[in-house]
Amino acid sequence: PSCPSFCLAYTCRYTIGRRWRTRKSGCSRTLSQCYGVAVLKTHTILLAVLLATTACTPSGPGGNATAVAAGTAIGVDLDGLNKSVKPGDDFDEYASGGWRAKTEIPADRSSVGSFLETFNKAEANNNAIINAALKANAAQGTDTRRIADWYTAFTDTAAIEARGLAPLGDEMNRIGAIADAKSLSTVLGGNIRADVDPLNATNYNTENLFGLFVSQSFTKPEVSVPYVLQGGLGLPDRDYYLSGDAQMAGLRTKYQAYVTQIFTLAKMTDPAARAKRVFDLETKIAQAHTDNVTTQDANKANNPWTKADFAKKAPGIDWDAFWNAAGLGSQNDFIVWHPATTVKLAQLVANEPIDSWKDWLAFHSINQVTAVLPAA
Repeated sequence: PSCPSFCLAYTCRYTIGRRWRTRKSGCSRTLSQCYGVAVLKTHTILLAVLLATTACTPSGPGGNATAVAAGTAIGVDLDGLNKSVKPGDDFDEYASGGWRAKTEIPADRSSVGSFLETFNKAEANNNAIINAALKANAAQGTDTRRIADWYTAFTDTAAIEARGLAPLGDEMNRIGAIADAKSLSTVLGGNIRADVDPLNATNYNTENLFGLFVSQSFTKPEVSVPYVLQGGLGLPDRDYYLSGDAQMAGLRTKYQAYVTQIFTLAKMTDPAARAKRVFDLETKIAQAHTDNVTTQDANKANNPWTKADFAKKAPGIDWDAFWNAAGLGSQNDFIVWHPATTVKLAQLVANEPIDSWKDWLAFHSINQVTAVLPAA
């Protein structure tokens, strides 16, 4: 059978030890049909054999061919086994124990494996591209010149210090001008980015009120749609705000102090009061959030909404203003990953004081660019 395009990264580019299989493939299944395959533990030999013998079997003449990258091999990594363990007792140790025993984690890393190897290669490639761009003296407006200019600006710490907080001026003025629900909705929508990836990278978090992910529809693989996910938190997830654990409580105290520091460094008045408003609002956002277990269940995520549904089902946000500002004014179809949360977040936009939202927007706008602001 041909391999669904969504599953391509998980099946046809399947990792066996450090060996990769690649194949070009069409898609004959829907996203929801293949999702179960994607979430299986791909390092087990059982799945390796399954994929090697079914999903990625070379086809006959005229069909999809199997291509092997140079320097790689196909098959089960027998050296990675720990045959002293019975697979029925501990299959993971049987399948990977030999590899773990002889593999050293670098001192500057918390893990090691094919992803780290890929990351290191990508870093080396990026370094080569940047260095070539710096030497090219390319014409203004070209991608090569943009790379060189961006890198030069990022590393010119003297210029960053000299500009101070001036680069924040336009954004802070935009937030300061918010006066009603429509202008608040416009700014909230203008901040939306395609910055989450719940299916490929299990990345659910965004500081913006909502996150977007664009991919195949669950039930219509020929159509790409925006997926709308919950967001709005500065801490990793809702439990950091709601848990009664003492360590979590300590983190909340430190987080509020950090928010206060950001406002102080930005030379904004009443930094502690602003920080409290931000934290209180985020606590309400956390209370509206769907829990992590439910969030990770893709079977509950297939909730198609039209653009008109947002106004009907989740009143409180001026959705026309929101989607126009997000550049999606002409988009009609969406999939809402967290429908109940979307309704509650819209209610918070309608019911919480505008000044609290302005403080929240100011903090997150600054927080997301601290790497390119002057040193504290």
